[in-house]
Amino acid sequence: MFEKIRSAVIFSTLLTIGSSVVAHARTDDAASAIPALLEPFVENERPAMGDYRWMRGDFPEASEQDVRVSQAAMSYDAECYERHRAEVVAELRSMGIEPVEKSASSIVYECSAFNRMKVAEGTTWAQFQDALATVRPLVSGIVYASDYALRSSNDDDAYLPGSLRIRFVADQMVRGALIAAFRRTEIFAGLDELQQSIAVDMLSQQMAKADAANSEFLKGLIASGAWPKISVVGEEAAHDAWLLTQHADADPALQLAALRRMEALLDNQEVSAKDYAYLYDRVMLKIAGKQRYATQFECREGSRVPQTLESTIDSADRYRATAGMETVAQNLARMEDSYGACSQA
Repeated sequence: MFEKIRSAVIFSTLLTIGSSVVAHARTDDAASAIPALLEPFVENERPAMGDYRWMRGDFPEASEQDVRVSQAAMSYDAECYERHRAEVVAELRSMGIEPVEKSASSIVYECSAFNRMKVAEGTTWAQFQDALATVRPLVSGIVYASDYALRSSNDDDAYLPGSLRIRFVADQMVRGALIAAFRRTEIFAGLDELQQSIAVDMLSQQMAKADAANSEFLKGLIASGAWPKISVVGEEAAHDAWLLTQHADADPALQLAALRRMEALLDNQEVSAKDYAYLYDRVMLKIAGKQRYATQFECREGSRVPQTLESTIDSADRYRATAGMETVAQNLARMEDSYGACSQA
């Protein structure tokens, strides 16, 4: 009914993936330890949400010690991302894949402890603290609610649909708030540029935290040898499982393993063909550099266009039709209507 993954390299790779996701190789404690300079700013392996004291060295009239702390934070995060990248590449290579993605496309929670936001040149530390005082109450409630939802998830098999729904809600809660912060709408209406930057940074870190927690949950599902079937958990829960996977961009191996699980369930309509199409494109752009269904777009010279395709737009439309999806042109028109003109900012 649906065309399977036919590329010899990709198909053989998918078949080599076992019933569980290979855990990322972790570097030794010495390599990943928090530097002594940063220890005063850390609790539970990272600064508290909204604690940016370690950034003091980025602002005018900083002391030499402040500058050293800021530089140590920058080096720590850069080295962490480099280790993470190497671990991901090594894992995919162990599966027979040479990934083509050259840079990380999402925040990796374990490497975002000292995530550095852009601050306009000339901004004073006092101005930053005032902006933070305005933003923190807006974001803290969202962070609390997201954390509470994740803690409330009962991951026993008997409660799988409910657990998936709770995790879906936590995911959408943070992403919805992040979109509002980007657009400066709803509770973020009226924020200035500095306040917006702080809100976006705090919410991005919370989003990465939720994604990391959901990724661990999904690994457990895959390790169990199964994937949520529509006939077992219902369409809503099956869709929730897909969405959490779609957002697990920091773990391409997990996404690839989930794609294989979903592929095996396509012919019996135990997963959504549309969900499968979106995940296929998400994964294949990372490991092969091309997508089939034209679900992933980018801004190019001021226009929104599909990222690199396996073939042509007509071919993508044929694949989309088998999955019950609208044409590429129809989807593009809907995106333009929903999100407005394309921006490369």
